[in-house]
Amino acid sequence: MEATNGRVTGHRGLLAWQQAFELAASCHELADALPWRTQRALADQIRRAAISVAANIAEGCGRRSSGDFLRMLRIAHGSLAELETHLLLVERRAYATQSEVEPRLTQATKVGQLLGGLMRALERRARKAKPASGA
Repeated sequence: MEATNGRVTGHRGLLAWQQAFELAASCHELADALPWRTQRALADQIRRAAISVAANIAEGCGRRSSGDFLRMLRIAHGSLAELETHLLLVERRAYATQSEVEPRLTQATKVGQLLGGLMRALERRARKAKPASGA
């Protein structure tokens, strides 16, 4: 983990990115194991949505602007919702078992919580940085 004076620097030092990256790797494994007929469509969507979460966290962090970072975290959160939808469909259509899908959904929930916390922290920082109006 990269840190300077106790502060995390770089996307790889963010727990949200670390967990999103692990989720992406796990979802790629699941997609690779899906039946062939789903490989070209749903499996590809799972792969794309999963890596999009971690990639958008990294991109936002790399832009070095709190506003841009917050916008990219919101996009990552949207990709996470997309991924959860694909995973639920995989389970519903019995392309994978509940025991294969559920741990990934649990991990997605954890990533969502981390994203939410990171977004709230950036929003608080932005509010503190704004001068009070009407003074």
